Amino acid sequence: MRKLDGDKFTLVFFEVSDTGSALVGGGPEYFVVSITMDEHIFTLMNDKRGNSEISLVIGGQLGNYCDNICIELIPMLEVLKYFYETGKLHESHQWKQE
Repeated sequence: MRKLDGDKFTLVFFEVSDTGSALVGGGPEYFVVSITMDEHIFTLMNDKRGNSEISLVIGGQLGNYCDNICIELIPMLEVLKYFYETGKLHESHQWKQE
């Protein structure tokens, strides 16, 4: 995950189980995190209001993303580690079901 640099490395996908996977894109400062569990997609949110946009390269494509889904490195790593170890969403973070 630390290799995500918004240039050469812009997207990581991993499966935890038959029904759980995570997709992380962006870097090096901000990331977008989506977790799929039992056919439901959850996007990690932060405390920002979503009034501005941040430009990120995800999957090799430049796009503008609402600032309330652009997550810094440490929370991103914390959430993914917890998901990898438990197969669950980290409950102390905010999630939006798509």
